Amino acid sequence: MISGLLIFLNYLIKYADDTTFSCPQTSLTTAELEMAHVSWANENKMAVNLLKTVELLFHRPNVSHDLSPLAMSNISGVDSAELLGVHFRHDLNFSQLVESVVSICNQIIYLLAKLKKHGLGVSTMDCIFNVIVLNKILYALPVYF
Repeated sequence: MISGLLIFLNYLIKYADDTTFSCPQTSLTTAELEMAHVSWANENKMAVNLLKTVELLFHRPNVSHDLSPLAMSNISGVDSAELLGVHFRHDLNFSQLVESVVSICNQIIYLLAKLKKHGLGVSTMDCIFNVIVLNKILYALPVYF
């Protein structure tokens, strides 16, 4: 807290060759300034590909867009994006993701039923269920809370 103001920090998340910035609306610095300081990429002979770079603004459904920060120059704005297999929407609505996971799991369960008719054992089906179906359901579950 500085001068009675609550300060929100920006976060830089690196995974392999992907980088994610999380910049709250109220911050001491801008996303543009953060992008300019990605020195680790240059030091490792990597270039930030602006064609693959997107800006996703999260907001509550009923919030006026007049309060949104200015769009970043040379960066395209999107309503949804994927980060490490997790799909995010601007309004934090996960219904499309849930429908996709349910559809995939239904297909796998149908396949397991077919394999059971051909004599696949219960312990093997249980193992396949845990490895494929359960992991698909539980993957990144804390994100959605």
